[in-house]
Amino acid sequence: MGRLFKNELLKICHNKIIWLFWGISAAFVALLGMLNSEKDLAMNLYGYTSSLAYMRIAGTFVVMFLAPIAGAVFTTELQSGTMHNTLSCGVSRRRYFAVKAVCVYVTDLLIFLFCLGEFVCCRTIAAGWRPGTGSYAYPELGLAKLVYTGGTCLLLCSYIAFFILIAVSVKRPAVVYLSGAVATMGEFAVMNYVRGYQGVMPAFIDMYEMAVDRKVLTPAFAGLLVQGTVMGIAFLVGAVLVFLRRDID
Repeated sequence: MGRLFKNELLKICHNKIIWLFWGISAAFVALLGMLNSEKDLAMNLYGYTSSLAYMRIAGTFVVMFLAPIAGAVFTTELQSGTMHNTLSCGVSRRRYFAVKAVCVYVTDLLIFLFCLGEFVCCRTIAAGWRPGTGSYAYPELGLAKLVYTGGTCLLLCSYIAFFILIAVSVKRPAVVYLSGAVATMGEFAVMNYVRGYQGVMPAFIDMYEMAVDRKVLTPAFAGLLVQGTVMGIAFLVGAVLVFLRRDID
């Protein structure tokens, strides 16, 4: 297992596609972070509060650029024959999938958190760290930021599971790349037709509003995580079943 992780990490470190989309994400975040803030988005006025507004301003773009990571780790290797060569050496499919899935999750979350930190730095450079008057800080701000960031990462895992499911189901990496845009932009259309469905992206927005209103440690906030968590588990189980059954020859 350790050797599989080492090999996978080496492949990721030398994968130009992953570095390309990491760079694209960082460029978008830097651009949006340096732009003038919206007057009605108080939590984005200064560096020390901007992490709460990250998903409202730049995070959506980052989510769209996380899909190619799953495509690079799964579909590209399947298409090139590298995956077949590894499995033909007696490596268990379950173990192989687990290693790759963990690497996708870790890489995506690192990119997401890196861009979050970059966004805070850019807002600090553009508008300063603290306001002179009219501060929107409150005693529980640090806790709110921690809970909000943890919640967004948990919801983000449902998107990552969806990207992995697409990656193990198709043959062309481009399809996986497009799934990022489909997941984030098409989710609102699904909400119009499926009664009772509250999308992951709208949950991000609701979580921001609750963080601003100091309501992060509430049942309502926790409830936003339930549907996304269930979806993430379902997508990941589906990905495992598809990977175990599909022809990799």
